[in-house]
Amino acid sequence: MSSPAERFGLLLACRRMRAALGQEDLARLVGIHRTEVALLERGGRRPRLDTLLQLAAGVECEPPELLTGMRWIPGVAEVRGGYLTGPRPGRPPVAGDRQRSAGDPAPLLGRFGANLRARREALGWTPDELADRAGIGVKLLIELEEAGGTIPALGLFLSLVGALGCRPSELLTGVGWAPYEIFEGEGTFEVLEDAGLLDEIAALREARPKDPPASIRQGGRAR
Repeated sequence: MSSPAERFGLLLACRRMRAALGQEDLARLVGIHRTEVALLERGGRRPRLDTLLQLAAGVECEPPELLTGMRWIPGVAEVRGGYLTGPRPGRPPVAGDRQRSAGDPAPLLGRFGANLRARREALGWTPDELADRAGIGVKLLIELEEAGGTIPALGLFLSLVGALGCRPSELLTGVGWAPYEIFEGEGTFEVLEDAGLLDEIAALREARPKDPPASIRQGGRAR
């Protein structure tokens, strides 16, 4: 696959010869050295933006016409999530409280269990009383408060919310889900392989085996 610089060089050479200009003529028109024109047409250098604008004006085309057939494709981004935890209930926040942990559920279980216990104790209930009101086993309730077992299913979560008479957010205080890391792959240039462009350049060169110097007249050119 051709590089962007090579593709640009082919487009520039084609446009220059369509305009019946030699490399030296174009260089004089736009105010750059002939060797730079030759280097650009060989694909040995990528032009700066200002050079692109100058060359496009010199060959009488729009700048995007010298960029046809190539584009930049960004790398694919992969996002991994993580639990974002805040301060535990009942104490003021301290430095380092807000931490991210990739898919490990321990931060979620720990904060949920602490919130569950704090809410139960605020009501003055024993684990047996809350378990009875929620219709679950007391052993399961204790496991949840001690951050053991697995992440509770939605039905279990809602039964605890109903039994405690609180909002769902109160049992999730200090924990949430947030993007953890972003990995971006390297982007790449996509360049069109254009046999038609090569054929046109060959035909133009054959028609003009040697570029004669064009007459430059007060900012214009003789054709």
